[in-house]
Amino acid sequence: MTVCKIHHVKFYNLAPRAITCFSYEKESKKLALSRNDNTIEIWNICQTAFLEGSIAGTARNSIESLLWIGRHRLISTGLLGFITEYDLISAKAKYSTAVTGGAAWCLDVNPLRTRIAVGTEDGYVNTFTITQDGLLYEKIFDKQKGRILCLKWDNTGDMIFTGSNDTVRVWNANSGHAIYKMMTGRKQIKNETIVWCLGVTNENNLISGDSRGVLSVWDSATGTLIESHESHTADILCLAVAEDSNVIYIAGIDPVIRSFSKVLLKSSGRSQWVKGIERRLHIHDVRALVEADGKLYSAGVDGYLAQSSYPPKNLVKYPPLLANPCVSLCTKSRSILLRYPNYLELWRLGLLNTADSTAKNGHINEKSGMIYQLEEEPIKLLELRTKKNEAIISYAISKDSKMIIYSTDTHVRVFNFDIVEGEAMLTKNETQLGLERIQMMKFSPNDKFLVTINNENGVTEMKLFEIDKTILRPKYSFNSEKHKLKCIGLVCFSSDSKM
Repeated sequence: MTVCKIHHVKFYNLAPRAITCFSYEKESKKLALSRNDNTIEIWNICQTAFLEGSIAGTARNSIESLLWIGRHRLISTGLLGFITEYDLISAKAKYSTAVTGGAAWCLDVNPLRTRIAVGTEDGYVNTFTITQDGLLYEKIFDKQKGRILCLKWDNTGDMIFTGSNDTVRVWNANSGHAIYKMMTGRKQIKNETIVWCLGVTNENNLISGDSRGVLSVWDSATGTLIESHESHTADILCLAVAEDSNVIYIAGIDPVIRSFSKVLLKSSGRSQWVKGIERRLHIHDVRALVEADGKLYSAGVDGYLAQSSYPPKNLVKYPPLLANPCVSLCTKSRSILLRYPNYLELWRLGLLNTADSTAKNGHINEKSGMIYQLEEEPIKLLELRTKKNEAIISYAISKDSKMIIYSTDTHVRVFNFDIVEGEAMLTKNETQLGLERIQMMKFSPNDKFLVTINNENGVTEMKLFEIDKTILRPKYSFNSEKHKLKCIGLVCFSSDSKM
């Protein structure tokens, strides 16, 4: 049996980042989610869920809604009033299209994936035609009073449903005129009822959740209320309709996830929604729900992505960690580099006190499960922040911790680091790598090489730099056009640094 020592790092204080919205792509089985720092994460949930990639966010951006408009096409909208499509290969924004009506709150696509609709702060619905190269502005609907906070297409593609203050509307998707205006009612006369979320069943019935904690079912053909249920004690912020439309999941500020199942009444022959099981998976507000292949995915303010199912009863929760790599060990200098969203921390690990262990033949006799006390506490050597608090998309540190490189979306920085007479010294390395952005980078185990990888415009380019003291010299480069490589997602060196 192999004997090893585990150093428990207690100083990686990564703050949780809330999840604000979801979008699920059925064909590729990928779940896109946005966090409150405007970072987008792409999770592959085909089998065991794992983080496939992420797109760094910026503080000046805003993401209120995410939407897949194709197997490999993802768009978002937010308070800046733009629709942005992302390049999932290069992990950055591809283009932005302005909407009419100020800040945008919600997005949805028609069943044929040929048109999208956007709801705005000023009460406008914008529609766009989806083209191969982007989005083509189509029309603007009649102005309504109050902002549009949620929006859904119907199953035929002929109608659009919107939710706002006190009102749920049914629109003709071709003419842009409202067909029905349904009033939700108020719990208190002076307080407006805010419709936060909408869903559509296979029968084209409309489901709404609002600030009263009421789940309502509407007949979209006649504009009438079929039934309503007081399910929560506070606002319902999100809902999800099962693929077969027989179960509705709802949650919100009251974080209990409740389900309603469709039951056929023998007496009348009509179906009715009946309250089912409850799931207490989160301790804070639940902001997003989606059902996929019989599993329910939920997330919210606590930052955890929860995957649950029943029956059988099962729950897996994924913590709000950064995409790998987020921790790098410098074996030669006994240091560890910790990555945060917009800065890096370098720590020297503490020294173990092995005085209590007995020596035999010059070797320390290790006891199984033995806990050593630290003779010297860990020391924070460096905190390296990015310019304008930009998000770090990649970084690398040499094994002796004497060279540190990081990249954001707009710049690459190279630094030399050393300890001189007990003082930490950080100096900027003037080497020009000839790159404005690096998606992946890694030092070789012997600290003699640096490899950088970029997936840009369908071409993957890899560069190898040779390190001579503090100088980085280009040694070799190749791209996928010559070697027929697809997008590179992982890279490592052999232990002898030759491969």
